[in-house]
Amino acid sequence: MNNHNMTPEGRQAVLESSAELFHTHLTGTAGTILTAKLRLAVAKCARTALWCQGCNDIPQRTCLRDATRFHALCQDLQHNDDNSFPELSQEASQVLVNMIHAIVRHQHRLDKTWHTQTIAALKKANIVDNDNDPHTIHALFCSIVLITAVSHGIQILFLVLDTPVPPLPTLEQVEKGAPDPLNPQFASFVKNVRQDEKVALSPYFCKKDLDTNSPEFQRVLEERDRNTFLKIIQYFQPVVAGCFAPAELIMFWDFGLKVYLAAFGSPAFFPSIFFSRKLDRKHHCASVSRHDIELVADAITEELQCAY
Repeated sequence: MNNHNMTPEGRQAVLESSAELFHTHLTGTAGTILTAKLRLAVAKCARTALWCQGCNDIPQRTCLRDATRFHALCQDLQHNDDNSFPELSQEASQVLVNMIHAIVRHQHRLDKTWHTQTIAALKKANIVDNDNDPHTIHALFCSIVLITAVSHGIQILFLVLDTPVPPLPTLEQVEKGAPDPLNPQFASFVKNVRQDEKVALSPYFCKKDLDTNSPEFQRVLEERDRNTFLKIIQYFQPVVAGCFAPAELIMFWDFGLKVYLAAFGSPAFFPSIFFSRKLDRKHHCASVSRHDIELVADAITEELQCAY
């Protein structure tokens, strides 16, 4: 499909396809570490976070006050969906709600301290068993981030088109169709874990750090997913930090292919769009005009009260 021929109807069809992909992920595929019920709860929480009055009440300049740590501040907010995870303890539920709302509503306020404190809160909440594999907590963090990003992304894209947002699957659909979590034993196939804040705050590994012949690696990823996963993690970019949640990372990648590449008709453009740091027309989607860029910049300037 040529980007110059993309019609509003064509774009909506692409977005509907992406929503169907997410629906299939939640109802028919295994998550990395979260149960089907928890994955659905994360996706729902990401949708309701957009309208949270508690998040609206944060002073605009909060992120500019050195004495304020956003993780602690977020805990004191009256979120509109504090009961999103009824099967968890109140403490664990609050940790997830705070994290998801922070990602959806306050991404520009999140820093190294927020990341460190969120990881610590997830460990303390005992949402998953992290005693046997120290990387389990990173798998939990990555799973939540990626599910939140796609669920919220679909919501925003349909709202922009002034079109009803496709509903998430029901609990009955999810519990009936989705397999149990993969629960990978990362120590069985990850030979080296990297930590480089120039790439990402979270630890990560890349293709050369894996034993791809490991039976555990081949159990976790089927052949098609295996090839996709290895392609994603060959790039030293922030997306590589999603490696500890391979099921969700592949879903996130497929979502990106559908939404951002439909106007090109060729996945060959994907690396140049997502991984190039150049901001000229040769390296980003030609369907995004100068007017579109300035419109977004103006909105960000107004929201953050800055001076771009």
